[in-house]
Amino acid sequence: MGRLTPVVHPHLFDLNDLVGIDDIRDEVVRNTAQFVAGLPANNVLLWGERGCGKSSLVKGLLKPFAQQGLRMVELKRWEIMSLPAITALVRYQPYRFILFCDDLSFDEGEGDFRA
Repeated sequence: MGRLTPVVHPHLFDLNDLVGIDDIRDEVVRNTAQFVAGLPANNVLLWGERGCGKSSLVKGLLKPFAQQGLRMVELKRWEIMSLPAITALVRYQPYRFILFCDDLSFDEGEGDFRA
């Protein structure tokens, strides 16, 4: 089994610096607050054009919620098949984890993600 490597000094975005996505930002923040409190929360899929703030929004959640036990595991798209191993590594940790896959896109003819 592999291991997770912590990012010692992550670049923490300020959610208030994100422009033009107030509604979705507020919804994601509300959902994350419920998640870290152990209340029902939803999985989130953000989509849109490159550069519109999707990744910054997700990474920006660490700043307000890290003190409440939020942690993040960032996956590359080719690591999706490792989800069972990753969840086994974090399952009994005393934190709430966001599993974040940035740039989950598919090229024509890529059928390997159907598995």
